Amino acid sequence: WVVVAFNDKAYANTDTMLEWIRSQYAHSSAFPFRKWEAYHEPRMLTLDVFKGQLNDNVLAEFKRMNYTCSFIPSGTTGFIQVCDVAINKPLKD
Repeated sequence: WVVVAFNDKAYANTDTMLEWIRSQYAHSSAFPFRKWEAYHEPRMLTLDVFKGQLNDNVLAEFKRMNYTCSFIPSGTTGFIQVCDVAINKPLKD
C-alpha cells in the first residue's frame, strides 16, 4: 500500500504533515494509538527543521499523541544522522 499526498506547490507543508500524522504515522508507529485507549506511553520524535512541521498545529497533533518533539538544527543533519550520511548517501549515489 502506497499513499501519495499532493499539494499545489509540490512540497510538504503543514497540511500534508497533518494528513501524514493522522492517517499514516499514528497507525504505523511501534505502538499504535487507538482512540479507546485512555493513556499512551510518552515518546520522543526527532525531526528535521522545516516550516511544514515546525509550527503549532503539527506540534499540537504530536502532543495529542503524547509525543515530545526535538528538532535537528539546520546544517547539523550530517553530524547527527551519521547513518544517513555515511551509509545511505553512497547507496543513493
